[in-house]
Amino acid sequence: MNLPDIINEPWIAIVANPYSGSGSNRRRVGKLLSELEARGHAAHTMWEPAERAEVLGDAEAMRHCRCIVAAGGDGTLDSVINETLDVPVAAMPLGNESLFAKYFGFHHSAGIADAIDRNKLRAIDLCEAGDRLFTIMAGVGFDADVVRRVERWRVRDQALRRVTRLSYALPIAASVFGYRYPAIELVADGQTYRGAHAIVFNFNRYAMSLPFAPDAKPDDGKLHWVLFEKPGMLRLGRYMAAVAMGARHMRRDDVKFGCAAEVELRSDRSAAVQIDGDSAGQTPIGLKVRPAALRVIDTR
Repeated sequence: MNLPDIINEPWIAIVANPYSGSGSNRRRVGKLLSELEARGHAAHTMWEPAERAEVLGDAEAMRHCRCIVAAGGDGTLDSVINETLDVPVAAMPLGNESLFAKYFGFHHSAGIADAIDRNKLRAIDLCEAGDRLFTIMAGVGFDADVVRRVERWRVRDQALRRVTRLSYALPIAASVFGYRYPAIELVADGQTYRGAHAIVFNFNRYAMSLPFAPDAKPDDGKLHWVLFEKPGMLRLGRYMAAVAMGARHMRRDDVKFGCAAEVELRSDRSAAVQIDGDSAGQTPIGLKVRPAALRVIDTR
């Protein structure tokens, strides 16, 4: 169905990323589209960023848009919310992690369509980094260095490559031997802490569902931060083991954590920043919470 045919009636936008994850994205998005149309919904799929930007920026088209389904990873959803906050969102998990979709219970086409039919909404907080909005977390340290290396590999020779879990193997190895552990300062509501790795969360989710910030909730109006103080691969391995064993890192004397309305991350020399698993430049970076800024289709 063409967009001009439906913009004067309620319709559903599907913003899809063909490069997310390792599955057959076009087949899965096609199944969702068929599911929605079988229920009587008008829907339109957008695969290209240029079309997405044009449509989401069209006030008349969005006035009749019932919701936007971000079909991809967490970066796909971030692209959507940075272009419009006027329409409720849902997510279809096509990325390697898709933390947002998993948190809110978006799994398969029928379940997503059921939630859209019920039209129950939930308001959640967003995070701000300058003029950029995001949903889940930001980090400075070893993980951000890995993300930066993956990003460089992905766009090499001007050819955008698909990123799978296997794509991280060589960048992780390179960071193991090449990361230099710049000293990081985390300033939370005016108080300064120092360490080697810092992650700031809106959700209590991270890759592989590791519980870095188990108390974080996307509707509590706070940013939850964790700072690992000691540098080096041996220390990092111990930190990760403690996280994996039921958030035991929270008991360690060399791990600091808390929550704040605003957080600033600085370093003694430039350090890579990652936001929701995508490269986001270098330190310094200021973060703050925007309470109840996003409406999400509730699956419950």
